[in-house]
Amino acid sequence: MPKTTPKKAVIVLGGELIIGSWIKDVFKSSDIIVAADKGISHCLTLNVTPNICIGDFDSVSNKDLNTARKLGWEIKMFPEEKEKTDGQLAIEEAINLGAETINIVAGLYGNSRYDHRIGNILLLTSKLLASKDVRLIEKNVEISLVNSNETCMLDNCKNATLSLIPLSDTVKGIKTDGLKYNLFFENLNIGETRGISNIVLDNHAEITVSNGMLLMIIEKEV
Repeated sequence: MPKTTPKKAVIVLGGELIIGSWIKDVFKSSDIIVAADKGISHCLTLNVTPNICIGDFDSVSNKDLNTARKLGWEIKMFPEEKEKTDGQLAIEEAINLGAETINIVAGLYGNSRYDHRIGNILLLTSKLLASKDVRLIEKNVEISLVNSNETCMLDNCKNATLSLIPLSDTVKGIKTDGLKYNLFFENLNIGETRGISNIVLDNHAEITVSNGMLLMIIEKEV
């Protein structure tokens, strides 16, 4: 049987969305678009058509929700009182649709809803996403995980600020190349800040983890 090409998904959440050329790169080559709640409004603004809209829709305006219905967009509605955020529901839907790579936009919420921002970042640790390539993207910021026995290759990140934050008690055997302060099979412990605010010196850099879960935040120069 021929191999199937892994599907790429974009999830559009309801936080602040900074419009710019970067957003075109995110949607380029995407196979699946999932809009969560007010993500409908962002999709209308960007003139992109989601495969499905999901959530309780307590944040989107009635006007935009009705516009989505008139356009024939598929809508899956959930009650407001539920045990999962719209973001989590959207991730689960993208995986059900076969996504292997997931880029999440409008998930960092600008200067509001710190609870959703932290919740969305911690969604990256879900066991459901263990074998997926998932990142939160917002203009010049990318947030993702590096897990046990993984190597993350960074391209076109020269001069970016890079922070490595341990999410396991101890993240072991971390090796980095191409950074101002490299690690040579060293450990980082949760609650410590040694990995904050490093600098990418080269166009190509690598981060390898032997054991544990590392949160990686890249902030590129604007």
